[in-house]
Formats: sequence, C-alpha cells, structure tokens
Amino acid sequence: MSDFQTLANGLAGRMRADIACPRCGPGRSNPRSQMAPKLRVWRLSDTALSYHCARCGWSGHIIDSLARQLSDADRKIIDLRLERARRKDAADAARKQEFAAKLWRESRDSARSAWVESYLGSRGLKLPPDDYERRRCLRFHANVPFPDDTSGPALLAGFKTIPLTIPRDPYDDPPVVALHRIRGRGANKFMLCPTKGAAIQFGEWQTACGVILHIAEGVETMLAVLAKGHFPCWAMGSAQAIASLPPLSYPRALMIWADADEVGLNAARQCARRWADAGVPARVRYLTDGGDYADV
Repeated sequence: MSDFQTLANGLAGRMRADIACPRCGPGRSNPRSQMAPKLRVWRLSDTALSYHCARCGWSGHIIDSLARQLSDADRKIIDLRLERARRKDAADAARKQEFAAKLWRESRDSARSAWVESYLGSRGLKLPPDDYERRRCLRFHANVPFPDDTSGPALLAGFKTIPLTIPRDPYDDPPVVALHRIRGRGANKFMLCPTKGAAIQFGEWQTACGVILHIAEGVETMLAVLAKGHFPCWAMGSAQAIASLPPLSYPRALMIWADADEVGLNAARQCARRWADAGVPARVRYLTDGGDYADV
C-alpha cells in the first residue's frame, strides 16, 4: 500500500486529522505509543495530501501516483488550500500557546499537592527538594482539560527553549513555551504546544556550564536520575527530541539516560555520535533488561 493510500485511509474522508505515524509508531515498545495520533494530515485535494509528525518530524506532501498528471490549475488550487491550512494551524497554535500560558499562571508548586505526591509515590519517585528549580518546571493544576473532553488534576511540566550558546544575559530564563500534562502512567500524558528546541529543564542553562548535562525522554526518568544525584537533568519529551539535540557549547559532557526500546536507543546513539563528532564527550546509559529507570 502506498504512503498516499495509508494517509488517505487515516483521514477517513476528513479534511484534517491526527493519526498514528507509520514511520515512528511501529518502533515504539508501548502499544499505546505506537498508535498515538502524532501525525497530522491535511487533504489538499482528491489527489494530494500534506503531513507532519510532531514526534519524528516526518513531513512533506504526497501525490497519488495512480491519479492523472496534475495541471497548473490543479497545482494552484493545492497551493491555495495549503496556505489556508497553514494560516488556520498558525491561529490554532496561537490559541494553544495562550491557553498553555494561562494554565501555567494558574498552577502552583507541585510540592504542595497530595495528588502529585501520590502519583509519583506509585512510581517510587519523589519531587526533588530544590524549591527554585522545581517551581520553574514542575507544577500542579487541579483542573486541567484533556483531549478526551475530560478534566482533572495533573502534574504540569514546563518546556523552555534550550539556549544553543551561552546567552549574553547571565540571568536569562526563557518563558514556558509548551506543557506536558501528566495525569497518570502510559497514555495518560498529553503535550500542549510544540516542543521543538525546548526541554523540561531541571537546572537552568547556567547549571550546565562546565559540567555533565544529563538528559532523558520523560519526566519520570528525569526524576529518577535526579534522585541518583545527577544534576542538571533535562527531560526532552520524546526520542526524536533527543535525536535532534544539537551539541551545546557550555556542558563539559553529555549523559543520555535512554529508554530501552529500539526507538529510544537509536535516538540516544544518534545524539551521542553527533556530540562526540563535535568534540563533546557523550555516553548512553540504559537498562539491559528493558526496564524503566523510573521503576528501579
């Protein structure tokens, strides 16, 4: 089956839909992650589709190979529809950004939440004692809306843009640009707003200068790493974010605490090679039994 037909089947007659990504989904160890609707598909015409995956970055346009050759008029119509779709998505993104900022303003210190304590305790985890860093990136909201039209308590993890070089202002602390809404394990986690180029940074960029920077995929793994005394540690949010992390000028070395599935390990090794090629020592750590650092 062609990629066009695969995506068209996912649209199921709609003009736009979020579906499971056929590129990065099959390699995930968790069945729910395999089917997570990370790929957005737009119908530009009966014979043309556009797509972008928020997890692996797969994107582009595709024409039905079985359709007739497109005329100039067809291409103009497709370009017009694509531009309309882009404008609509930009407006949607702005609304989501405003909503994320509102949730963050309404949230409170996660250490004051019995719900957060109970959830993390079920994973054998605790919040780090560092009050300042915790307030910067891990907060609690009592009534968070979710994509399944429910709402309830959640741990909010704030993504901040990663400085690629040392900022001129030593006190620079970028605002939260995206949120990870965590209401439980597995599929009970939802991103709000794009996270490209950002991370949940337990430890500002200043704390990473001249030391080993630790990174992981998820918040729970980050907390497990911090509990072992490794600071600073950043949660990147996905394997793709780890794979695409460019070498930074200020850490002395990089330690990647990888998820022990095919996608996670490949992403970690890709990142480590890039950093090593840039002259920054990088290592990958993972559990050989395929377990999760948050569960040990």
